[in-house]
Amino acid sequence: FVLAKSAENKFEVQTRQEPQRDDFSLNTAIAMYVAGDRVCIYANEKPDGDAASALRVNGRPVTISTGSYFLDHGGTISYSGNTYRINWPTGETVQAEMRRGSDMNFINVSVQVYPCAQSDMMGLLGNANRNSNDDFDTGASNRSLASFSTFGNSAMQQASNEMEKEYLAFMAKDFARKYRITQETSLFDYAPGRNTVSYTDERFPKVHRTVAD
Repeated sequence: FVLAKSAENKFEVQTRQEPQRDDFSLNTAIAMYVAGDRVCIYANEKPDGDAASALRVNGRPVTISTGSYFLDHGGTISYSGNTYRINWPTGETVQAEMRRGSDMNFINVSVQVYPCAQSDMMGLLGNANRNSNDDFDTGASNRSLASFSTFGNSAMQQASNEMEKEYLAFMAKDFARKYRITQETSLFDYAPGRNTVSYTDERFPKVHRTVAD
């Protein structure tokens, strides 16, 4: 999915999730467009079979031991304490913390961008326009779904459990489709015979969990 993207296309973060359970998924890969360079991190499956490093820059394995790795178009990558830090020349940053789970490795992803006076950001994380009420709008309906949001909306406290589940189903289908990547838009590397379809499961999640759950 597109996690965050700028309208000028100099900044983009894509993530791949894999199910941990029927109701729960974890980030297992992240791909970024850093002002002209493509940076990918893979927690488990490596597209080229090279397990020496999780990091790929423009499709090639890169190992960082100390200091910073300088990208051709002005970005930098550093690695410390199991965490990659990617810096854009325009000031955006991404932290990718590599974690080991009981069943699979995963990545905790943090994205930092400048607040926007206008909504020139898009993606699952919202548009950074200082208004949380329009972050989950697909533009396909005039119906307001913000009151059922599980992401900090005060009006959610008055929504019923069933209404919230309806909203979560919308998020998992309509909202997800808006930011689901295609083979043409993907920044990830793929092993022979693999593509975006290999990692797509529109049946997930099979169970929707509310705050009450």
